Amino acid sequence: MERRFFRFTYMLLTLTLLIPAESRPALAQALIPLRLQLVEVDPTKLPVLIAMEQGIFKKNGLDVDLYISPAAREISMRRDLYLPPEFQRTDPAQISFGGGFGIAKISYTAGYTQSRVILATLDPLVHWKVIGIPEIKTPEDLKGRRLDDGNLGDENHVIARLIMQKMHWDPLFDVSLLEASPDLYTLRRGLVDALIASELTLAGATTAGLGYHVIMETAPWKIPIPGSGINVTREWLRDNRDTATRFLKSLVEGIAVMKKDRNAANRAMAKWFNITNPEHQKIFYDGTADMERKPYPSVEGIKTIMKLYDSREMRKHQPEEFYDDSVMREIDGSGFIDGLYR
Repeated sequence: MERRFFRFTYMLLTLTLLIPAESRPALAQALIPLRLQLVEVDPTKLPVLIAMEQGIFKKNGLDVDLYISPAAREISMRRDLYLPPEFQRTDPAQISFGGGFGIAKISYTAGYTQSRVILATLDPLVHWKVIGIPEIKTPEDLKGRRLDDGNLGDENHVIARLIMQKMHWDPLFDVSLLEASPDLYTLRRGLVDALIASELTLAGATTAGLGYHVIMETAPWKIPIPGSGINVTREWLRDNRDTATRFLKSLVEGIAVMKKDRNAANRAMAKWFNITNPEHQKIFYDGTADMERKPYPSVEGIKTIMKLYDSREMRKHQPEEFYDDSVMREIDGSGFIDGLYR
């Protein structure tokens, strides 16, 4: 019996040595389960979809359970994008992907605390366009019109206030900033005259045949924002640093694939987001132009929000409270990201 045991052990060791070293960790341990919730549907999610599609998460030892919030699905449906109901869940996720503007609520909501920190920023600069009805020809023509500004803590809300600053307009009297859903339904019903449009809205509007067109570009402003953040609690990060490292390594590899292989991005958006129209795919892909190879948390973007929503309550906080760049610094320092582009 003892001899058979040692013979079996020897055979197992021999087989293990024949397996490439880079493959052994995945075999030596079970995949780590990880719930990942998308709270928005936009181009910045493409690296995650690619990582799912190409097995990058599994290669890094993660079994990722990917789903979207009900709110994200509802918004997508209003923007003429059908996502199957089984793709939405309300399960609490260890990592939420989307948003970084919630800190604005500190200035307006009693008892509000930002419980999560940003590990990475995938939408670092303002770039959404203002689209509207044919009668509005220039940015100056927006004066006296109705513009959607979303809800407090939305990117639309942030950009609307930046527009007021850039145009030197009074947000109460020069333009009617109205809380409205930033989608074609709102424009079609005549609830507003112009929208601050994400790529999904832009794709639908410019191909709708209704004369909607781009009125204002915000990308030339080069204003930093903390958009599309990878968000976790500090407690989870403290206890799951290895998992966070595996996730961010998968994310930056997904970014590299996306930047080098546009077809991979098109396949991912077709499968996961049901975006198959080539013109829509181009608009969607072009929305990733500002994404960094090394998506550090946007400290300057956080400062933009804190300044834009300045208040007595906001001044009780420091930017460092809202992000943790230590994991990204470790990955970057190892040379891993640079190696993806050699």
